[in-house]
Amino acid sequence: MSDIQRIAFLGGGNMAEAIIKGLLRENSGVALMIAEISGERRAYLTTTYPNIMVVENSAEAAAWGEVVILAIKPQQAASVLTTLEQAVGSDKLIISIMAGVRTASIEDALQSGTRVVRVMPNTPALVGMGATAICPGKKATALDLDRVEAIFAQTGLVVRV
Repeated sequence: MSDIQRIAFLGGGNMAEAIIKGLLRENSGVALMIAEISGERRAYLTTTYPNIMVVENSAEAAAWGEVVILAIKPQQAASVLTTLEQAVGSDKLIISIMAGVRTASIEDALQSGTRVVRVMPNTPALVGMGATAICPGKKATALDLDRVEAIFAQTGLVVRV
């Protein structure tokens, strides 16, 4: 994971926080930014994680991150992906933990060539005992899968499917 410098989380809910805790627990050295639309949740994240940048704007976070983790609710996907279309290019690795949103739908919404990996973590990730399945999209590379595995290994077991 040493080649990843910046990870942006779009959505700062419980699962995003579980991943963040894993990265912090393992002292990964990666800079983190969270985009969260709820003012109350932003305040909590800012107070709880003073060394993490917390913003409201998803496009800002996506433009900043080398890796962008879509940790939003599935019903927010269409509007967030529309916002990201210009902020995210093929140089970014997109990781989706959104339940029920197909990888192909994300790829279709973003610029051609954008690399997407679908990830399905479970709630024991909150305590570092999770099991996460990862599956590449059409343009994802073997290196992308290695990076995703390194990120999610901080929360428990990772299985490629």
